Amino acid sequence: MRKFNQSPIIASFYPKRNTKGGAVIYCKISLRGTQSALTTGISIENADKCWRAGALEGRKFNDENFKLQSIRKDIEDMDSSYYTNADEVKRAYLGEEQENIKLTIFNALDWAFEQKKRKVKESHSINIKNQIIRFKKYFEIKNLTDWSILIDHPNKVTRVKVINYYNWMCDNLAHSTSNTNIGQLCALYKTYYKAHQDSIPDLIPNVFSEMQEHGDKQDRIDQAISRKIDWKYVEKINKVRHDILDVILEKKSGKLKKDQKPTELKNQNKRAYGLLTMIIANTGLSFVEFGKEDVLDINHIMVKDKRGLQLSARRVKTGMRYRIPIDKKVAEMIEELKPIMPWKPYVNNKREQDLKKNKKAYSAYRYYLKVLSKAIGIDGELSPHRFRHTFAMRQLNDKGVNLETVAAMLGDTIKTTSENYADYTDKTIQENYNKQTAIYSEMLLRQS
Repeated sequence: MRKFNQSPIIASFYPKRNTKGGAVIYCKISLRGTQSALTTGISIENADKCWRAGALEGRKFNDENFKLQSIRKDIEDMDSSYYTNADEVKRAYLGEEQENIKLTIFNALDWAFEQKKRKVKESHSINIKNQIIRFKKYFEIKNLTDWSILIDHPNKVTRVKVINYYNWMCDNLAHSTSNTNIGQLCALYKTYYKAHQDSIPDLIPNVFSEMQEHGDKQDRIDQAISRKIDWKYVEKINKVRHDILDVILEKKSGKLKKDQKPTELKNQNKRAYGLLTMIIANTGLSFVEFGKEDVLDINHIMVKDKRGLQLSARRVKTGMRYRIPIDKKVAEMIEELKPIMPWKPYVNNKREQDLKKNKKAYSAYRYYLKVLSKAIGIDGELSPHRFRHTFAMRQLNDKGVNLETVAAMLGDTIKTTSENYADYTDKTIQENYNKQTAIYSEMLLRQS
């Protein structure tokens, strides 16, 4: 059996209560940041009265306390250098076979997930779990054996194997989904490696980290260009948004209110989704922001004695404040949208529940965009994020707004904005520079 660096095994006890007030005493085993539990076989009738500071109180429990101390001694006297986690200690104590310690990629990812899920929101925890499931699905499809994370193992995880997995995802999924998956796996394995690198000397370093660049620069540029929508299509949307989908929303509207006719709901939603699309295209707001009560609050500001209009709030995803200047036409659209929003706004403490309730409305909106994309003749389906991406790229490339300002408008860090949108600006910046230089040179010639 492989030996690992020494680390103390800790055994403690706690009562697991039942509905009748009684309890069964369990032993919790801790090793290298992991926990596992086993029953001691001791039952008590009233845990609240007789359980104190990890032991049973009273002379009548002398035999039970002696048993608990014996269990603790037996577990803590075990040689921890033979075990990587608490569950292996438990199995060894119970006499279960312990010949082959599993040190595989899924063992590592599952362990890291258990650590992370305690520290993040439920929605984020579900997302992380889904990334592991997607990785496991690849093994099922390709009929692969779980990769080892030991350097000298013949079936160890390698950079080439990870690249093959990434390429498979890119062939079957969106690039953004593939990149998100690799990023999550990288973070999980980093957590595992940091916790176990001292106890497992021949542990393979993080091979996922080499993939975090998600392809070379040209690939990212190509992806950025492909997601951007030519502004002529946005102008076309503004013309046709009042005239399309006469029948569709009747099928997708769901339950009607008692005092509402089908045609009324159809027309209202059609109008709301069209307005929503134009607002996202002109502001770069994420779709999730439209669940907030303050997202459509227009602020009036003064800059150099000139009045301006602005949307300003904190992003749901990052918590960062965004500030988006808007013109009079966009402001009018916002005021028109406010009373006919197809879903109710959520409140801070009930965001997850409210988003689930509004899922049907979002589904109907995506269907609206699907049909809208066909109506305007654009390649690929439209999505809220494509409009956000278009807004950012347009500010950087077409309007020449600097990176810091665009980041502030998006509510993103400069680093994130640069990685997602700025690679494509190199050529544009040079062209704008040359253009401005030519204008300046011409002006000097005229003056002379």
